[in-house]
Amino acid sequence: MFWWEDGSLTFSLRRKKQEHTGSLDIDAALDFRNISSETYSTILELLRERGYDYEETDQPYIFNRTVKTESGAPVTVKINLLADEYGGTSKSHRTQKVQDVKARKARGCDLAFNQNISFALSKRMPDGAINEVSIKIADIVPFLVMKGMALWDRYKEKDAYDIYFSILYYPGGIEKLVNVFQPFTDRHGVRS
Repeated sequence: MFWWEDGSLTFSLRRKKQEHTGSLDIDAALDFRNISSETYSTILELLRERGYDYEETDQPYIFNRTVKTESGAPVTVKINLLADEYGGTSKSHRTQKVQDVKARKARGCDLAFNQNISFALSKRMPDGAINEVSIKIADIVPFLVMKGMALWDRYKEKDAYDIYFSILYYPGGIEKLVNVFQPFTDRHGVRS
């Protein structure tokens, strides 16, 4: 599995003290080609064991869990399961089957499996235990491609803001960002 937080590059840039208003949803990109159905626990079982569940709606790829902040206020955390749009189910389907869950097809998601940044993260879990994990967060190219496609599809202000913020504070500026994109300009999702 491959994980990144919504606004992933802004997550890494915040360490440099730029202010960014983030969100509490997590986009989890699932590489359906490399996730076996023959496992000890399935994705659905693992999510449910941790208190996440989904509503029987037209969005079966969104899982929710309510947790309490340090101040005791309840907050709903949303996990969006995403997958590469190529291969798997036909073009007419908007989801990919991954084990026992459905993941939303997302243009540019295929780039995230190879273009990412690894982070070690250690945090206290809601039950009080300390959990240490290594996560992969989408690098700038897949992040901006996916945000651009999301902006095109749903036109939410948060997508435009994430794009603006990431370009504005990209280390090395716009010239370096243009150079980073050059190797990917022949990819359909990037050109779009």
